Amino acid sequence: FSLDITELSCENVGENQVTLTLTDNNGNVSEGTAIVRVEDSVVPLALTQNITVRLDVDGYATITPEDIDNGSSDNCKITSMSLDIESFSRSNVDNPVTVTLTVTDFSGNETSESAIVTVEDFEAPIVDVPEITGVTFEGNTFTYDGTEHSIFVDGLPEGATVEYDNNEQTKAGTYIVTATVSLEGYEDLMLTANMSIDKASQSITFDELEDLNQLTDEHLQLNATSTSGLPVIYSYTYETANPAATVGPRGFVRILGGGQVVITATQEGNQNYEAADPVVRTLTINGSEALLNTAIINGVTYSNPDEDIYYLIGCGNSENEVQIELEQNQGSSIDQNNSFTMNTPTPGIYRETLTVTSEDGNSTRTYNITVEKNFNFEDIVIQKFNNVMLVNNNPETNGGYNFVSYRWYKDGSVIGNEQYFSAGKNADDLLDAGSSYYVVLETEDGEILKTCTSEIQLRSSLNVSLAPNPVSSGGTMELLADFPKEELETMQLSIHNLNGMLIKEMKSNRKITSITLPYTLQMGVYVLKIRTENINRSVKFIIR
Repeated sequence: FSLDITELSCENVGENQVTLTLTDNNGNVSEGTAIVRVEDSVVPLALTQNITVRLDVDGYATITPEDIDNGSSDNCKITSMSLDIESFSRSNVDNPVTVTLTVTDFSGNETSESAIVTVEDFEAPIVDVPEITGVTFEGNTFTYDGTEHSIFVDGLPEGATVEYDNNEQTKAGTYIVTATVSLEGYEDLMLTANMSIDKASQSITFDELEDLNQLTDEHLQLNATSTSGLPVIYSYTYETANPAATVGPRGFVRILGGGQVVITATQEGNQNYEAADPVVRTLTINGSEALLNTAIINGVTYSNPDEDIYYLIGCGNSENEVQIELEQNQGSSIDQNNSFTMNTPTPGIYRETLTVTSEDGNSTRTYNITVEKNFNFEDIVIQKFNNVMLVNNNPETNGGYNFVSYRWYKDGSVIGNEQYFSAGKNADDLLDAGSSYYVVLETEDGEILKTCTSEIQLRSSLNVSLAPNPVSSGGTMELLADFPKEELETMQLSIHNLNGMLIKEMKSNRKITSITLPYTLQMGVYVLKIRTENINRSVKFIIR
């Protein structure tokens, strides 16, 4: 027999009319129709199992009927399929997902069962891509200036592009910069380098502070600035029991009284700036402080003087008095007149003590004014002969001083420390008329006085003498002629008998001259005549 339909599929589920042809053994053929019923088999519960899907290149996956093994080669068994989770992403890789799977066959039979879905990542094909070479990426160091700083690669090939990560930094610090170099047909090249931005230096401008007055000023705003623009912070110190003013950290000064406070301006820096060097200023507040502003002595001004004020009446000055003018700070008072005269009739040291009292009476300050009048050299030093100088230590004639030590100076160098100074014991040991002498003296009270500097004037007695006298014929005599130097230059000597006859003559320019007598002289009296431009002297001597 034969049928006009020999193969049936899932599309034929149900009754199908077919033509049936029968042939017997004798070759007789007969045809007829027949009804063929096709039934679908029930979907087995074991149709579900572990389902594996793979992500596409974009990182997504969806389950399709082809991903499900229904246990038969007949694909018509499942006519529809549904999942409570149908789409998967890279987050499901290595994390199996349990889903509910529902399938329906052609007969309308429906089965639901749990299934485990395993998601595999996309596998890109392995391609041998060349590397980019010749590109370098070096770090660099900058100093903070408020602008953006960047570092760049070198040796970038033609056609290549580069993207930077963490570049274009402004603030100080150390940064790791990544450069990704891309070139078509090549594997991307990733390089890293360090970029450092050092902190910038800064300084503080803080002008000197003018004096304030407690009576007229109440407060002050300081105005120090930093080159960075960061705020300046102030602190202050003081040495008195109570501060003359308080200073806030932002520079507001509140005046409390007279005195001084020392103000320090600082700027500690931040992420971008180093700390600045502190600047110190002193604020003086005049008022209840006991203070002498100026002292004027004979026209010499002492501004903000120390408590010991010294004035010297120099050599060659015949001042017998000094005029003193004083000015104290506002509100304070002095225990004597602001203007007075100090008498200085003789060389010595003169002192005046005064006390300044603050306006509130809580503080005082004592000032000692010392005026020294140097001795004229000739007023205290006695020149004896031409080789000795002596300090007058008689209180009745030297102004009332008892000296206990002496120091002689010649041309600035010490030459002696006794009451007297001697050039030597010989007759021609003389003081140096071309040098300058002075003496420093100490009194029994410990005061140090000084003479003015002076040059020595050698003195001549104009006397003459002969020795030995009497003398033998043919002997030698020495003539001492104490004449000034200019007279000695023209001195002539001659020997005569009593009748005036010339026996011998000679010249000499020395104070001491040796004269050798002739052997022919007879015993008797002779005359030596000495003549200069302005001097005539005669000396008799005896030959025995």
